[in-house]
Amino acid sequence: MTGTERSALPKSPCAGDPSVLVGGRDRLWTLLRFALVGSLATATYLAVSLFLSSSSVRLAPWAASLAGFALSFIVSYVGHLFFTYRAAPDHVFYGPRFALATLALIFIFSAFSQILAIDFALGRLWSNGLVAALFPPCSFLLHTFWSFAGRPESLG
Repeated sequence: MTGTERSALPKSPCAGDPSVLVGGRDRLWTLLRFALVGSLATATYLAVSLFLSSSSVRLAPWAASLAGFALSFIVSYVGHLFFTYRAAPDHVFYGPRFALATLALIFIFSAFSQILAIDFALGRLWSNGLVAALFPPCSFLLHTFWSFAGRPESLG
């Protein structure tokens, strides 16, 4: 895409805009799209991590959680890039930012899952469930204000 083509694209209504949390029709739709993509990624995480940590597979909670995150990462990146933020497919810019933010969250929440399941003996359902509940709001903040911020391009 040339610089001229990029400037012709309308600006994403939310990416990097702190007022996304305050209101506005476009902002609300972005938040709803984020929730939809996030729900699909979360369901992917839960299905994979619960299956792999089940009694039939018996993978350690941290490893099952990591595998769940790996698959949900792909669902999340593609969904947020094209559907949530409607960003131009500039993988060189958005990809590393999304990966860094997501990998930081994955590391933190995989350790959190292990601590909850083993050290606090909450079990796999509670530990993975808490991770699934806490990950989306943290992800929303990081991706809205950093990963997909900084570029005015969007798909419209």
